[in-house]
Amino acid sequence: MALLLTGMLYTQDTVSGWKVIETHFAFLALPFVFGKIFPVDGAEEKKILRALLIGIAAGSLLYSGKGAYDCIQLGYFSENVFYESASLLDFAPTYVACFMVTGLTIALYQLSAEKRFIPPILALALIIILFPWLLVTMNQSAFIAFLFILSFFLFQFVAEASKRKRNAMLAAAVLLVSMFGARHYMELRPDLYVTDSGERFALWNAAVLANTDVFAGVGTGDYTQVLTDYYKTIHEQKFAAKEYNAHNQYINTWLGIGLAGLLTFLTMLILPLYFSAKCQYKLGVLLLFPFAVYACSEVFLGRYQGLVMWTFLNQLVMNKSLFELGQKSIRVNSAWVRYEGQNKV
Repeated sequence: MALLLTGMLYTQDTVSGWKVIETHFAFLALPFVFGKIFPVDGAEEKKILRALLIGIAAGSLLYSGKGAYDCIQLGYFSENVFYESASLLDFAPTYVACFMVTGLTIALYQLSAEKRFIPPILALALIIILFPWLLVTMNQSAFIAFLFILSFFLFQFVAEASKRKRNAMLAAAVLLVSMFGARHYMELRPDLYVTDSGERFALWNAAVLANTDVFAGVGTGDYTQVLTDYYKTIHEQKFAAKEYNAHNQYINTWLGIGLAGLLTFLTMLILPLYFSAKCQYKLGVLLLFPFAVYACSEVFLGRYQGLVMWTFLNQLVMNKSLFELGQKSIRVNSAWVRYEGQNKV
């Protein structure tokens, strides 16, 4: 947040700059909320994740129900239906897919977890509800992110076979086959499958070339106008008319607030993953890793839905990891005290 405010010092479009500041207010609000409930132990984590699952399931049912109804009314499937249905939640389908990946990850993890907070049958029901609609909303980054998630549950069973892990592995295998089958079918139907990889590369290249200050960036509120002006100079009228952003969070952050902003974002992305891995909090890694993939093709910090979701999960995982590391340190110290006491005796 401090870097965004610093970027306001040299931005020309202060109105857009303050809108960016407003959008990023969650960076301050959510850490404050989690600070009030710290430490996030196992019981608190279960309450939070249960509430998150209920919200994702309710939103997904509303979204998918509206989409299915509209398809029935039209008499055929149309991708545009889901863009219109997403407006019910003020979401783009990209963010709907992001939420569904999160819900599916938690549900799959519950199938293999020793300490569950939802019954396996309910976890399976959530998977059945969420997965079909993930197929019709996910882009390439969501596809790749979920592919990594499913791979984890497959290899987990190979590394440590058990009944619980077998159930998660079987569910992941079915989802993996279904995902590739659905993607292959859509590739055969140009009306259903539209790839924008070439467009994304053009946007990334334009954003890199448009940056006039590689160290400080162009300013918190100026990156949209700078990009739009650059699109016009290279005769990309479609990009200019729609005022496309960089469609890459790493590049977009660097364009707006420079190298310091990019390094800060990378630190915020990597640090919770590091602490999760250190205390072997597997669910934490699974929840946050997809955002590193999303950042390659989306500017998820540019919208409330993506920013709040990432900041929420970031704070949850960070707090839970620090709690687990603290407990581990206490156990080590207690064991050392007992060892010293035995030696003295």
